[in-house]
Amino acid sequence: HQPYFDFLESLDPRFTALRGSHVTHHMLQQPDVMRRILAEFCNGDVAGLAGAVIGRAVSDPLSGVSIDFELYAQGLMTLFPDRYVEAKWCNATIEREAATTSKIEELSAHYASVSLHDYL
Repeated sequence: HQPYFDFLESLDPRFTALRGSHVTHHMLQQPDVMRRILAEFCNGDVAGLAGAVIGRAVSDPLSGVSIDFELYAQGLMTLFPDRYVEAKWCNATIEREAATTSKIEELSAHYASVSLHDYL
């Protein structure tokens, strides 16, 4: 979602070089890492983070900012490159008829996990 990356880039240009979204279902955050991220990019604390979000607010309803996962992940990758292992996951919608073995193998070449779901 481009507005996530626009916001992050406005905090620090180093985030421009990083690609991929890190908005996950669950993420454990290390307190010392988060404190360093806030100090480095958000004037030191949660109030600084809130000020950064408010100061860069856009009235477009589609321009949401994911501060819970994206900032942490991008900050971790920027400041602590030796403290993470990255794996790609995918939630993709594929019609049942298109979910052939070859299509699943194709997706599996790019992601650590591929799951198929069927909704009634």
